[in-house]
Amino acid sequence: MDNYHTCPTRVVHPVIVGFGHAGRNLHLSSINKIRKENQPFGISPGISIVENNADVQALSLPENSQCFNALPRIDFYDPEKFQPVVHICSPPSSHLRLIKEAIAKGYHKIIVEKPVTETVAESNELIRIKDESRAEILVVANWVHSALTANIEQVVRTGKYGKIRKIEIVQNKPRFCISKSRENEHLFHIEIPHQIALALYLAGEVDNIAEAYADHMQLDNSLIHQMGRGGITLHHKNGIISKLHSSLDHHSRERWIRISFDKGEELVGYYPVSRDDGHSQYQILSKNACSPKEILFDEPLTLCIARFYRHFTGCGNVDDARVIRGASVVFHRNIIELIENAQTLTGSCTALRLNAC
Repeated sequence: MDNYHTCPTRVVHPVIVGFGHAGRNLHLSSINKIRKENQPFGISPGISIVENNADVQALSLPENSQCFNALPRIDFYDPEKFQPVVHICSPPSSHLRLIKEAIAKGYHKIIVEKPVTETVAESNELIRIKDESRAEILVVANWVHSALTANIEQVVRTGKYGKIRKIEIVQNKPRFCISKSRENEHLFHIEIPHQIALALYLAGEVDNIAEAYADHMQLDNSLIHQMGRGGITLHHKNGIISKLHSSLDHHSRERWIRISFDKGEELVGYYPVSRDDGHSQYQILSKNACSPKEILFDEPLTLCIARFYRHFTGCGNVDDARVIRGASVVFHRNIIELIENAQTLTGSCTALRLNAC
């Protein structure tokens, strides 16, 4: 990606609120990778961690890092030198409260893990607060920022294969232990939000939910309610149909997309399934042949955070501006609304289809 806008020499100072798996293993890891890239912004040598009883040395943080039990006011940092960016990496139930606190303490550049809130009502309140404070709040959506998604967009824009007719997105994985240890979870809160984000980004607004189902997980002679396999079918306003499927009792990890075009060709793409090997791949299939497989270096979260930093420092390019629309609070409020409506549909039936293929 090039043609960045000229931006001030301000340096980003990451402030990670919540240092569990998302903060430590995902966001900090991505920040450290971005430091080594040739980006049009800088990152401060140290970072700030907001976590009760955290210890810099025990956490093996970069030099000059600091830990706080509570978020300091923004004037703790030198505003002439640094652009503090808050990363909300705490559980979703705390997102709204922590974003309110950050804004009250002067922070106006905020990244929040998905889901942005737990309910549509909370998202609507956050939108009101954002508009009143003029804060910039961007929500993580890994697959929207993937290199594979960027290549899919390029293929679609050429018009070579016609218009998109149908999208199928599948994300499967074995998730038995975690599902057994937690209560009040629903399959639609695990992988489906990623899939809905990608469907909305590629196919636009939804007209209606044509189907929604969630089967139970069978484990140790018991059932874990609506945590097995399930799916949602969306009819978009432009006529595209998106079929989303996820299985949490699958034998292996899968993250793939199939796009059917109206001229008969299909694009089949495979997203990275873990942090172990950051590559995706895709090819075009037709009735008589298939294109050579394209393999892409692809670390979606790192691409996502780097794009957010460029946006916050005013040096993003045209591609950044286009993709940022998939990070807005309104965009993610719509995802939560679709999930709530889909859950209502699954709640109206028994969903006991344990032997379904």
